[in-house]
Amino acid sequence: MNKFPKISIIVPIFNAEKYLIQCIDSILTQDFTDFELLLIDDGSKDKSGFICDEYARNNKRVKVFHKKNEGVSSARNLGIDKAQGEYIIFIDSDDYVDPNYLTILMSEKEADLVVTGFVNTYFTKSNYSPKNSLYTKQEIPYCLTSQLGQQSFRVPWIKRFKLDILKKHAIYFNTTLHFGEDTIFVQTYLIHCNSIAFREGTPYHYRVEQNKEYFFRHNLSSKEYIYTLNIASETYNKLTEHFGFTCPDYYRDTNKFVIIQYFNGIIKTRFTLKGYSDYKQTTKRMLPETIFSNRLYAIVYKFLQKKQYFLSFLILKFIFPLRIYLKK
Repeated sequence: MNKFPKISIIVPIFNAEKYLIQCIDSILTQDFTDFELLLIDDGSKDKSGFICDEYARNNKRVKVFHKKNEGVSSARNLGIDKAQGEYIIFIDSDDYVDPNYLTILMSEKEADLVVTGFVNTYFTKSNYSPKNSLYTKQEIPYCLTSQLGQQSFRVPWIKRFKLDILKKHAIYFNTTLHFGEDTIFVQTYLIHCNSIAFREGTPYHYRVEQNKEYFFRHNLSSKEYIYTLNIASETYNKLTEHFGFTCPDYYRDTNKFVIIQYFNGIIKTRFTLKGYSDYKQTTKRMLPETIFSNRLYAIVYKFLQKKQYFLSFLILKFIFPLRIYLKK
């Protein structure tokens, strides 16, 4: 009989040659060795595909799947379909993990979801290390009330999922979303959890480079932003109804996050007045009741509150890009 691995590690890859070797090496040197490594090459144009093939030739635990470029959600979904392990772990191709990463995630064998901590390689203030704890189904509402808005529940990494739960309930990443899909995936999985465990430590190293256009990566239409917010709201409502709890600030914070991404899309486009009518209608529907820490965002928000849409639009289209240009 074929022996299936205990864990399937899924790494979605797109043009990641700069950090890919460090990522793979950190996985292959784990203390816990009963795993398969699924490298999903999402149509890379650099040497990533070649690097993956080299590792597969030299290590029987490594499996490579080359596909056309369809985005990280599609790559992760393929990994879920190809996985043979009892548990699923996601690692991003520009990140790396400590040798005890799998050991930590496997230290609580019965929990439906296990969460550990991480180190942010650039924004060190966002480092996260939970305390050891276990929440049964009756205790999960208490857990989610305090944790749902934290980054630990917005990302698929630093977690151990059960493959049978994913397959039984057809839980996949939504490929029609361009951001927020991670949060929706995790929250959808949470609906089907009877236990959640946290394990202390920071064995995951999450990389965000200072010069990386990370925060300005989205350039979507207004309809796409509104669609994202609607999907996020529907998933949140299902989760809170299932466990019978409320998280009053969560919807506001989600709305705030989406509107900031929308603002960034306005800033990133060319310096023209095109799109103002669409902007006015969108901000009327999406504007959250919140406080923005960014001074210019706060000014934009005040103008929107006073229904001075055109002035707020001008700040986003002209003042923000000028400020970014001068900083360079």
